[in-house]
This record gives sequence, structure tokens and C-alpha cells, in this order.
Amino acid sequence: MILSRTLILSSLLSTPLVAAVGGPSFAGLGDLPDGDFDSMATGVSADGTTVCGVGSSVVIIPQPAPQEDRIEASSEAFRWRESTGMVSLGFLSSPTSNPFAPPESDGSCLSGNGDICAGSAAFRASSINIPRRHATSWDASGMIQDLGFLAGASGSFKNSGCLGISDDGTKIVGNSASGDGTQAFIWTETSGAMTGLGFPQTPPDQTGDSLDRTSFALAISGDGSTVVGVGVFSVLQITTITPPPISVPIYNSDGILIGFRTVYPDPYDEITVLEQGSEAFSWTESGGINRLGDLSGGGWGSEATGVSDDGSVIVGFGTPSQGVNEGLIWTNGSMASIGDLPGGDTACNLKDVSGDGSIAIGFGADETGKTAVIWDATNGLRKLSDVLTQHSIELTGWTLTEAVGISSDGDVIVGNGINPSGDPEAWRLTGALALLSEPSPPLPSVALALGWALQFTTEPDNNYLVEYSFNLDDWFPLGAAHSTTGAAGSSTHAVVDPNPAATKFYRVRMLAGSVSDPPGDLMLSQGAVMSFETVPGYVYQAEFSEDLDGWTDLGPPLSTVGNAGTMSHGVMHAIRVYPDPVPSSCSYRVNVTSPAP
Repeated sequence: MILSRTLILSSLLSTPLVAAVGGPSFAGLGDLPDGDFDSMATGVSADGTTVCGVGSSVVIIPQPAPQEDRIEASSEAFRWRESTGMVSLGFLSSPTSNPFAPPESDGSCLSGNGDICAGSAAFRASSINIPRRHATSWDASGMIQDLGFLAGASGSFKNSGCLGISDDGTKIVGNSASGDGTQAFIWTETSGAMTGLGFPQTPPDQTGDSLDRTSFALAISGDGSTVVGVGVFSVLQITTITPPPISVPIYNSDGILIGFRTVYPDPYDEITVLEQGSEAFSWTESGGINRLGDLSGGGWGSEATGVSDDGSVIVGFGTPSQGVNEGLIWTNGSMASIGDLPGGDTACNLKDVSGDGSIAIGFGADETGKTAVIWDATNGLRKLSDVLTQHSIELTGWTLTEAVGISSDGDVIVGNGINPSGDPEAWRLTGALALLSEPSPPLPSVALALGWALQFTTEPDNNYLVEYSFNLDDWFPLGAAHSTTGAAGSSTHAVVDPNPAATKFYRVRMLAGSVSDPPGDLMLSQGAVMSFETVPGYVYQAEFSEDLDGWTDLGPPLSTVGNAGTMSHGVMHAIRVYPDPVPSSCSYRVNVTSPAP
């Protein structure tokens, strides 16, 4: 497919014109005020307008008199919108909390329009100073609600947290302490309470005396029908140990040994962990928990972390060998691996998927380490920063470590990275659907000038400098040097002298580093010169028109296929400029096309 873009400008203009390039837009989201700079996105609303996560803030910790109150750093949930920026959501208060320890909160997921945020809030129990985490939600006004725990949760270590929410905000999923251990739950607005989802069945190849299981719900489909997550298990072997009898000395009241007696210690159980693993699952109200399996060869190590709007497409990762993770996509129950990026460790994890299941995002690994990725069926798995660079998105100084959320239509992606200042920062990408197609050729910055113009042929890997003189003894540069270093072939170049004189002379001098002799085909004439920058991989055709109806090629097409980098180029149109321009008006344009395959 040949793609083209065109830039048109009027003659008689002498100032540079810059064409704006549309398409994707990337921006960091900043951080909460105060505290260290450290923000992390965890999710995006289905409509793409709202981002949630956790930022760095400070809290005032009251101290007993006569001590002064203490200011400490903390982690606090945020909600970001373009109209408001990053707004803190606050903390959960509890009558049993320790007033001398900093609270924490995090936002993990958003309803379809971003009005409801769910996550967790933590504080320290006053008696033992151990963190407790409660599943929480914030409404559109920022009011926080404690969603509680599953039945049977007890003790000082009970925790719960939210990780997924339906588009209408009426269903929230996560995990909670329960009477049977940590368990996935679904909370519904109708009941106002959590319901445990149970645990996946033991993998069929695991045998042992006992099984220790936990489950985590990591996401829910937009329509609320399907929950996905991971079940974690430990296969235990229990061996009853009977200690040998012990001879215990017997002494009389005077401390004299009078004999021995045999003591038989009680038997005890010795527990050995035979294997630990995890397996992705899905859950529906009608079907309960459904094991999704894993890649063969690496034990059990799969997770389901994202799901399409109707539950038909699930994404996550699997483990084909020890220490290796590959991205997985389940479509209507059928599992397929998309592997990972080439180079580096194999550690791919798909975190979320668009509403129709066609675009997945997450992170992978290449020779640079952990990096954000994007996948679609046409283009496969790609490094997100590479794709953005191809679409002329400036990422200088940024390292994109992961993409964590995608809007339902696939056009907004959020994630995390290291910003140019070296700080962790959440980011948001809009116009992401443009990344699925071949990037449009970039429009160049163009300048048009009229006057006497010197045109000559250039060869690769030279540095040309046009000079003028009034006496053939003293020479002065006419504009900047023109470099063809890295060019794939010969071309032409033109330079305008806007202040000509009858007794002016011109020459082209080869600067240091040049490999060719000076050009021998200098052509001096009145004209208009269109100057523009070129980038590698395209074909540029300058054209002119006197009436904007028909267009005429201005010289041969210029191919930059094979060029090593950006280069300047000047094209001359030989017309009368003095004393009056003929034609009196003329328009010029540059067509930029991808070369035919």
C-alpha cells in the first residue's frame, strides 16, 4: 500500500511553514502534590477519559504531647481527568487504627465513565502495628466506602482489596480473607456484600496428602458477566514422625541418681511442599469457576489478568518452562501463546484487552529489560515505544516499562515508566488506534525563498558550502553548509541569494570530510527555491502550479530509501523574479509517499 501526504504553500512567502502531524498523543500524568515524585497508573475507564492509580503524598501524623505532629510520606489513591488533573482520593479512617502510623490507599479500577473507583485502603492496627488492608470504593464526589470482608475472616492479618469493576459500577471483584483462606470475591451493589467465588480444582497431575489453596479475582468483563483471575496452590506431603523413646534420669530429694525412666514423645507431622503453582481461571454465575490451563513444560504458572467486554476474550500469561513467561490469549476457551519480544529474558504478561478483544497491552522483555508492549492480530506483539517512534511521537528521555489499561474502543492506553527526570510516572496515550496501521509519511518543515539561485548536483558523504565574492579574493558563506553524509545516492541542491548584485561571483567549496571533487555543473538563474527536511524511507516529489488546478513536477522524485538520517534538500524553480515575478503568483507543494513495495 502506498501512503501519501501533501504540503502546499504559496510563492512570495519567505518564512518557514511547519505542517502539524496528527495521530497519537503521549503525555505524563504528573503526581500528587508534596511527597516524592512517584506515580503509578493501575487502570483506565472504558471511555478512556479517566485514569486511576496511586501517587506519592504526605500525611500529618499526630503525636502525643508535648511532641510535635510528624509529617510522613505515604501512598495515596488518585483519579486523573484532563479537566482536573491528578486528584487525591484520601484514606479510610477506622476507630481501631493506630493514630501514630501513616495510612495508605490505592485506586485499582474504574467504572465505564470513571465516576466510581475501587481499590483498597490500609492502616495499622493500634494494638500490634500490623497493616490491614480493606477493599474500598470512591464515588464521583470522592466519598470512600469500606466494602468489608468475606464471611469467616478473622484475626489480625485479615485483608481485602478490589482489582476489577464492571462498566456500570454495580459489580466489583478482588480478594479477601475468609474462613477458608484468601479467596476471590464478587461484591454487588444489590446485595451490598461480598460473595466468595471458591477455588479452582487441583490440577490433575498434582498428587499429595493436602492442598493449600488461595484465589484472586483480577478483572471483570465490562458487562459484569465474567470474572477472571488466578488460583494459587501448594501441594503438601504430610509425614507423621514418631520420635524414638528418651531415657530421662530420676533423682531423689538429695539429688542422687536413683534410676531412669522411658519417655515416649508425641508423634508430630512433618510437612513438605512438593510443588507450588498457579493457574488462570474464569468464573460465571451459571458455570462457576472454570480452569483455563497453562502452557505445557513449565509446571503450573498461568494467570488471567484482563477480559473483553462480553467475556469471550481473556488475556494474561503462561509458563512453558521454568523462569519463562509468555503472553496468553484465550478466545472462547481456546488458548494461544503470543510469545514475547526478541532479546532479553522471556517475561511477557498481557494486562488488559480492548472491549472487542482485538487489541491487548501489557509488558514484555527485550535486551533493554522490562518494556510496554501492544498486540493485535495483524501486527503481532510489538514494543510500544518503537511503534510510537515510528509514528513521530517524541519520547526522548522516557522509558515505558508497562502498559496496564486500555479503553473499550482501544484508542486510549495508560501505563507506567521512568520520565526524563528519572522519576516513576504514570502516562496516558490517546489516538492509539492509529498505531495499528502503517504510519503516514511525515510532512516536512518547508521554507520558500525567491532570488538568484545556485543549483548543483550532490554526491553522498560530502559537505558542501556555497560562497560568494565581489572581487574573487574575499569569499563569504551563503547560508549553512549542506551535508550529504549517509545519503544513498546522488541528488540536486539549490541555494538562494536574496541579495544579488551585478558583480557577485559564486562557488561551491568542499569542506573537510568530503570524498568527492567539487560539482562541475553549477547553474545560476533567477527562481524560487523550496527547502525542506527529509527523513529516511520515503519518496519526495516537489511540484508547482499557477492555478491550483494542474500540478507539474519540479525536478525528479527524491528517494530517501537507504539514507542514514535526516537531511536538508533544496529544489529550484527557474522563473523570472526581477524586476517583477513571472508568473505573478505560483503555488508549490511536496508530496511525500511510501515507496511502492
